[in-house]
Amino acid sequence: MRNEAASGFVKYIRAALFGVLAGIIGMVMPLVLFLPILFAYIGRTLNKKSILVSFIVFIALSYLRYNFAGMAMLLVFCLPGAAAIMFVHKRKYGAFDSIMCSMLGISLSFALGALLLGIYIGGNPFIAVVDYVGRAINLTLGQSPDIFIDNWYTSFSVNVMEQQSGFFDLSQFMPALSTPKITGLETIDRAFKISYLVDVFKQSFTQALPTVIAFCIMIPGFANYTAFRTLAKKSGAEVGSMPSFDNFRLPRSFLKGAGMLFVASIVMMIFDAAGYGSFSVVFFTVMNIISFVFAIQGLSILDFLLKRKKLPAPLRVLLGIVAYLVLSQSQILFFIGLLCQIFDIRKMISEFGNGRNNL
Repeated sequence: MRNEAASGFVKYIRAALFGVLAGIIGMVMPLVLFLPILFAYIGRTLNKKSILVSFIVFIALSYLRYNFAGMAMLLVFCLPGAAAIMFVHKRKYGAFDSIMCSMLGISLSFALGALLLGIYIGGNPFIAVVDYVGRAINLTLGQSPDIFIDNWYTSFSVNVMEQQSGFFDLSQFMPALSTPKITGLETIDRAFKISYLVDVFKQSFTQALPTVIAFCIMIPGFANYTAFRTLAKKSGAEVGSMPSFDNFRLPRSFLKGAGMLFVASIVMMIFDAAGYGSFSVVFFTVMNIISFVFAIQGLSILDFLLKRKKLPAPLRVLLGIVAYLVLSQSQILFFIGLLCQIFDIRKMISEFGNGRNNL
């Protein structure tokens, strides 16, 4: 009887420690996106009473660190993603379907989080985020030396003048750049320069915000599922199939879908340039997402080649990160991934290698 009581006490202590860990992670904002891994693991490994203990500890710490609204936001950001991971694990879906469901859970978290934030502040949450970034930039620039402000203002102004003199007029999509005040830079006061730079940064951030949100959905969605799958597999649970990264392939239908999105975004850009709406954000977001996904497939080809050279996994990961940082701006990885979608490059490389070995 004592042994059973002691065993139950240890389980509750373990559950409380999980709650403390979740609370600590919830205090570090970028890590909140990965809370679904921990909550899915808690839901899978603990019994109902222990899960309740973990949640009580987590809610208490979140309430003490923030307030009721902050606690609700944390729950909204972690529970849908955890539920999606546990659902695909139970159904034993394939890798692509599982990752897409995990991303859908993160998307639901963002949607509910934006809804709660909008209710809490009584306005548009995205405008509030952009305004917050603008105030932070204004504070940073206000504390910067004059030479820094002058160089940035000159750089942006001259760059805009060059853009407007060419085929692509950047000011169509960023109104703050339409009147850069090129002449008499030395006579313009510091307050105007800071105001101009803040407007530029705010509109640049507005253009990039949907892409940032998309990446914050895709990357944690993939990482949450793969990490939970690894933990479940190590504990002896049966998991769905998942190919190694060097054999990563997008579905054949993805190319058609990406092409349709690209054509639709081009049409939106034409309407944007004609003054029938503001669709440039859609175009840039679609292009960034498509480029990123095909670049990942391009990295898988690189990993395939490095694996054929029998390089160890840690070195392959390091070289992959370096390759992405160096080549991502040149779109080389995007084109490699696109070619891989059209042609079976792995098969061609394997057949070429086998042919050389037979000579």
